[in-house]
Amino acid sequence: MTRQRSIDTTVYKAADFATAMIAWACFFLYRKQVEGVSVDYTILGDPNFWYGIILIPTGWLLFYSIFDQYNDIYRLSRLATLTRTLFLSFLGVMFLFFTLILDDVVTNYKTYYASFFTLFGYHFFFTGIVRMVLLTRASRRLKAGKVAFNTLIIGVTTMPSNCIKISQPEQKAGLSLCRLHRSQWSQRPRTGRLSAQPGGHSSVERRSSPAPYRRSDHSH
Repeated sequence: MTRQRSIDTTVYKAADFATAMIAWACFFLYRKQVEGVSVDYTILGDPNFWYGIILIPTGWLLFYSIFDQYNDIYRLSRLATLTRTLFLSFLGVMFLFFTLILDDVVTNYKTYYASFFTLFGYHFFFTGIVRMVLLTRASRRLKAGKVAFNTLIIGVTTMPSNCIKISQPEQKAGLSLCRLHRSQWSQRPRTGRLSAQPGGHSSVERRSSPAPYRRSDHSH
């Protein structure tokens, strides 16, 4: 992986951490309103607020590292990533619901549903939006040729125009082409062996076929 691709993947991970932090902070404020607590700057003095916005995003990052793809964002599909984000957000919120939210003070059972879908909505909305923005940016950089994958093309052609068409920048679509070619092509021998020649070219070493055996009959 190139340095630029590694940096963009790290930014993608940091964005997941930041969006999980924002989602939990919004949910924390929502819970305080449900409990009837006034929401103002004094909430910053609550240690549970700080524990939540540090530990919860860390848990999400570990969760994504196991079940999501953090190898290279330039290999990710936006539609597949959005679908996977929806599924993993649901599973993660379900886990948080049964471990942290279920013990909250509630007035009726509808409060549980409201809390679950509120956290799920916050988390999926922020994470999905930021991921789509980053993947769209990565797709544009890939199409512009700013980031490319090393690609080896091996083939035989007698038409130079075919190589030119492949080598055009607008045709690369994110591929950094490495071509192997031979300096001269003639009719391909039926039998032969490639051997290296000075100057980086290759030649064909022909094998001579043995002369056919002919039986001669001598009359006596």
